[in-house]
Amino acid sequence: MRYLKLLLCYLCLSLCFFSSCAASEVSVTPEKPSLCFSDWCDQIFREEISQNTLNLHYTLKNPKEYGITSPAISLGSYDAADQTEYLKRVKEYTEILNMYDYDSLELEDRMTYDILKYHFNQILSNRLFYYYGEPLSSVTGIQAQLPILLSEYEFYQTSDIPVYLNLLSQVDDYYNSIITFEKQKARNGLFMSEQAADAIISQCEDFLKNPSENMLITTFNERIDKMQNLDSRLALEYKSQNMQAFISHVIPAYKSLISALKELKPYSNNQNGLCYLKNGTSYYEALVAETTGSSKSIPELKTLINKYYKTDLLSLKACLENGEIATEALSSFSDDNPEEILLHLSHEIAADFPALSDVNYQVKYVNENLAEHISPAFYLTPPIDNSSENVIYINPASNLKELSLFTTLAHEGYPGHLYQTVYSTQNGLPNIRSLLSFGGYTEGWATYAEMYSYRLYGLDDISATYYMHTNTLNLSLYARLDIGIHYDGWELEDIKSFLSQFGITEEATACAIQTAILEAPANYLKYYIGYLEFCELKEKALEAFSQDDSQDLKNFHQIILTMGPAPFSILEKYMGDYYEILYSSK
Repeated sequence: MRYLKLLLCYLCLSLCFFSSCAASEVSVTPEKPSLCFSDWCDQIFREEISQNTLNLHYTLKNPKEYGITSPAISLGSYDAADQTEYLKRVKEYTEILNMYDYDSLELEDRMTYDILKYHFNQILSNRLFYYYGEPLSSVTGIQAQLPILLSEYEFYQTSDIPVYLNLLSQVDDYYNSIITFEKQKARNGLFMSEQAADAIISQCEDFLKNPSENMLITTFNERIDKMQNLDSRLALEYKSQNMQAFISHVIPAYKSLISALKELKPYSNNQNGLCYLKNGTSYYEALVAETTGSSKSIPELKTLINKYYKTDLLSLKACLENGEIATEALSSFSDDNPEEILLHLSHEIAADFPALSDVNYQVKYVNENLAEHISPAFYLTPPIDNSSENVIYINPASNLKELSLFTTLAHEGYPGHLYQTVYSTQNGLPNIRSLLSFGGYTEGWATYAEMYSYRLYGLDDISATYYMHTNTLNLSLYARLDIGIHYDGWELEDIKSFLSQFGITEEATACAIQTAILEAPANYLKYYIGYLEFCELKEKALEAFSQDDSQDLKNFHQIILTMGPAPFSILEKYMGDYYEILYSSK
């Protein structure tokens, strides 16, 4: 899943665990759980995934095979009462989790136990920060993500079409719940900055241009036309219903959102970072921990960033002193053909990454309604029971080409998001873990993959090293700016002063960076801190578990991918156990 880029910033189209919904009952006795641990996890999976239809559809192609039949059709909501029920449910889960005998669990179940405990504790610890969260932003906001998720809603069978149309008819109610949430944020003095509101308003207005050519119309018609054995008159009826739902529910939803944001703009009483809000520093600390999956404090993260920043500078200096930097690659593939690049990458990573079963993927292009505001490229995760079918989007407006297109497709495809997602799924992670989102792992891995790919482009070693460290240096600056703005209280003049050290003197650039970071606190950190945590893990692993120099890196990758997305402290805890399993099987 990748991610809008202002220089190097990405939009994540992930679906989150436990969307707001009604509480569900869990069978339990006072003394011990009524189910074995893995069965209990599967029960939670079925109950939670059934509560939100988009989550369900993007997670399972065949819900009936998982014991899920006739779930309610719902987009969820941002209603405060639902949040209260959600917290109640998490408390119940935590109580049951604590009843299990941890030491008697198998390795995979112990890891799942630790991950669930970590996740539940974060939710309960951060419950007071509910209104600090922001569902809207031009980078990661629902108003940007939802049209893409709806346009990619696969019609596996004819019965999926009425479900989709039902969802479309709920968009206005769903957005109304977000508007209510935003109004409460405003009453609490937590409404977004004026710049952020203006950016979202502009994005929504662009989305409503040329309604007849909107992606929710054109992509629906394309999906209907591909349906085999669908009566032509019924196909026309579905197209008519979709157009009516778009006119009656989607357009009013975006218009209402525009009006509400304009109405609430006078309540934008903070144009700077989170630390200027009451308890804002504490919220930012919690947000960084959740977003990155790192257990390090903010001061420790500053130290880590500074360490790698110095490494980047020294490497760049050495490159410039030891050779001429090439501007073109000596490659044997077409620089502008995504499919050819992905094929090249899938072959070239074989030496250092474990084999992956054959998968299918499509490369699609972002609709012009969203092109100005959406990411240069992104990957949509497939259902866990249909992981062989994958989609990567490229935004033509981003004008990706040559090296930037190559490394972007490494981030999205091989050995990035597509490769990591499919490998983890094929290796049988427990179903419940598909509902958990650990952005530091997924984006850190994709960034790690992106940096690895520079050596595969056809550049000489010095040039590949130079461009890779230029990229990581760029990321380190954005990470430091994120902390500076939201933790240290940097204002525009501080940002300009910081950027001027690197030859960036245009005020418009400083303002654009400030707006992007204000809209999505900690978003840059999941990429860079996640990447650095992988670098740190690799260093420890190669030192502690080195067996065969020619295979050490490949073994590290296999262990990390087999363990799957998790907080970095848990990955480090279990790395040795998984190494033992790997070597015992060889």
